[in-house]
Amino acid sequence: MKYLFQLLVLVSLFLVSCSSDNTTSPADPEAYTKANGIIGGMLYDKFWSTESGYNQTNTNIPKFNASGDFFRCKQCHAWDLMGRNGSYNGRGPKSNRPNIDDNNLRTFAQNSTPQQIFDAIKTGKVTRRDISYELSTYDPATNSTIGDQMPDYSQLLTDAQIWDLVKFLKVE
Repeated sequence: MKYLFQLLVLVSLFLVSCSSDNTTSPADPEAYTKANGIIGGMLYDKFWSTESGYNQTNTNIPKFNASGDFFRCKQCHAWDLMGRNGSYNGRGPKSNRPNIDDNNLRTFAQNSTPQQIFDAIKTGKVTRRDISYELSTYDPATNSTIGDQMPDYSQLLTDAQIWDLVKFLKVE
């Protein structure tokens, strides 16, 4: 069932990518125009997967696998990009997954330039969780603050990977 869902996601991303790309303009950064939204969708789901092209020699892969839901964009923002305001409206945290985000990424992506989205992913306006944080101690009832923070993607992703995520968010 899991693989069927992943296949459906990949097919839908492929179909979206086959349509004309009206998400770019001459003013957009070159890195955005060259970005791949399909790869961005894979990164949104599980950035450290082999299929996404992530560096499989990264020493943090075991940590990502052990605490995956704390690193997956999809986990907090949902596939509809609306988090708590959409398909995840009734989903609560557990010791192995953080709280769902209140931000509506769909609206943010529609109303932001590619550069603004890139900057939000890379550095954002809020405190980010450092890769060194020990997530095995996460308890949503007593110490959710750091575990619920967005990961510091500037430590985890290359600029090219962030641009792929931006393309996914703009095309999605």
